[in-house]
Amino acid sequence: MDKAKNEYVSREECYVKSERKINSKTIKKINREDYYLAGIGKSLLDTTINDVGNSQIESILGEKYNSRIIYNDFLENYNLFLNQGKGYIFTGQKGNGKSSLAALIAMATIDIFDNVNVTFLDWNQYQKKYFFNTFYKKPIDVQMRAKNWIEKNVENADLLIIDDLGKNKTKDNEKVIQHLTDIMRYRYTNLLPTIITMNLNYKKFLNIYDDEYQRVSNSIKGRNTILKFTDYSYRDQEYKKQLKDEKRRLQKQREKLKGKDGNKNG
Repeated sequence: MDKAKNEYVSREECYVKSERKINSKTIKKINREDYYLAGIGKSLLDTTINDVGNSQIESILGEKYNSRIIYNDFLENYNLFLNQGKGYIFTGQKGNGKSSLAALIAMATIDIFDNVNVTFLDWNQYQKKYFFNTFYKKPIDVQMRAKNWIEKNVENADLLIIDDLGKNKTKDNEKVIQHLTDIMRYRYTNLLPTIITMNLNYKKFLNIYDDEYQRVSNSIKGRNTILKFTDYSYRDQEYKKQLKDEKRRLQKQREKLKGKDGNKNG
């Protein structure tokens, strides 16, 4: 662990705390240990605001922003979000920067602010690893460990990010909905900011849960601002670029082989 730490510069070198600005000279050398411990996936650790800063976003009032504006606003007004328990709900199709922006906010929060407990949850993985361990005839010690972890790192996290919420129903849907409702009500009452990402339109997400609609709606919305990401999928764009690069590379190989065959025949 020490060796890995030494490969990166300190937090102070990465960020100018008083200005809430990233030091661009050291952005690629950020210490990643705390990010990983917070639950941020490896595929997101190297993301920078330059990667997704121009993602187009629209509020429910029709106002248009980009990711960089939302990112800067959260960091510059962190105390406002913290004191009022404000957060965001990011909606939109897959691959257009929602998880990346949420991860960037989480990483910058860890670096800029002292002694903050940030938790980044992949909702599906969280259910399997922690929530389902609180019942299902699990041994008491397993249940208690899971409950204690949830209390500390989910209910009472200074900043909680729930990523990819509402993919599908489970056979324990009623328990899951009640658990989510309990988390969001607790955080609402205690003024703790939460960011949620989902690939569904917000109303479509709520309609998944039928009779639970009103209960889920009230608990999730809380003080959170709903923002829709309107760009095409970055993943699709990256994949098309990858195909083009591969095509050019293979064409070069074909030309090389033609050249060699021509020399042999000569």
